[in-house]
Amino acid sequence: MPGTEAVSRLEANLPRGRRHDDPANLRLETTENYQVMTNTVRPWSRWSLLPGGLRVACALLLLSLSLAPRAAVAQSPEVMKAAFIFNFAKLTEWPATAFADDKARICVGFVGAAPMADTFEKAITGKNANGREFEVKRLDGAAGAEACHIVFVGEAAKTGDVIGQVKGKPVLTISDADAFAGAGGMIGFLVDGGKIGFELNLASANAVSLKFNDKLKQLAKTVKGG
Repeated sequence: MPGTEAVSRLEANLPRGRRHDDPANLRLETTENYQVMTNTVRPWSRWSLLPGGLRVACALLLLSLSLAPRAAVAQSPEVMKAAFIFNFAKLTEWPATAFADDKARICVGFVGAAPMADTFEKAITGKNANGREFEVKRLDGAAGAEACHIVFVGEAAKTGDVIGQVKGKPVLTISDADAFAGAGGMIGFLVDGGKIGFELNLASANAVSLKFNDKLKQLAKTVKGG
């Protein structure tokens, strides 16, 4: 998927002075352009040999490269959603019984969303959430969803079946289907003016002993059942 090769770190980033209720603070950071800058400035031993005017010109060029990435690199909606799902895993606490042991992986199932599964799998390669690595499953329907820790529902028509399949189990349900949180899902993506946000259904999460970090609640556009 375009853009996923550049993903080097997916994390909730809340800088001082930034609004904590703005989902834009969940950022993807890339190294692609920084590698260009690093490769350019590595031979410091030759820097002093350049004429003064040329040194200034090179310095300005390097500055422009260092400022460009965050302003110019546009991530696809799929990559952004992959970042959100990664952060949801980091900011959710499962009951101890949800995992076989301390080394068990977080199983993320994608129902009717194979392309999204591909994007997520590529983006989180080598990453972990609170010490746990990830396992990705591609599901055609609700069957098997109950064995996952996170389920992303890619087809609105399958929402009811998936929610019914995982009922009573500590499975974090996520979707970009309309009114997903209102239908009993736990996290529903929202798109407003091209910006991706999300809403939470605390009642659904609490019912199966899933706990959301306060940071996640602050970032949510809407919190239901709180």
